[in-house]
Amino acid sequence: MNTKSRIIIASITILTSLGISAGYSYATFFDNVTVNTNIIRAGSVDIQVKSTAIGASYDTASATSVYDVTGLYPGNAPIEAPAFWIKNSSNINPLTVTGQIASVAATRNSAPVSISDAQKSEMMIQLYDVDTLANESTPSSLLTWVQNPVTLTSTLTTNGQEKQYGIRTYLTTNADNEWNGVVLNFTLDMHAIMP
Repeated sequence: MNTKSRIIIASITILTSLGISAGYSYATFFDNVTVNTNIIRAGSVDIQVKSTAIGASYDTASATSVYDVTGLYPGNAPIEAPAFWIKNSSNINPLTVTGQIASVAATRNSAPVSISDAQKSEMMIQLYDVDTLANESTPSSLLTWVQNPVTLTSTLTTNGQEKQYGIRTYLTTNADNEWNGVVLNFTLDMHAIMP
């Protein structure tokens, strides 16, 4: 190989090496930024309740019912009356509504009396929609309402939707004399659940 060829090959080799080196050793410009105060808010289920009393307002915890019926006799038709309002105050819809009787107190002539499970199965309770008179629950015994939540048939579908509920109650035909003159006072807990 002559000198001229060696110089050309050496030049090509040097240029190739420089080209490769330059391709891998260039500087990269970059910049970083930080995004602060990112907030994720979970939705909340919120219902409010109010009494059917004139001038009553909604509350987030409880309401005193004006539901008070008299004249229950075994086998007679159900007695019904408006009992309370519930409003969907959340941004979640629809909401499934359930109810459960949390406590029961019974008196006769102002003296406390106990009610057996057999007696509780003779008292039937049903919720209904006051506006449409449609059933909101199946007729279930007092015992069922105490032992398990009862799911209502319709839902609260929109934020701000209000519904007035009434209570229908009756004694079954086989109710015994132990109900004679009994005054029943119960607490009904209502729950809203995301379906």
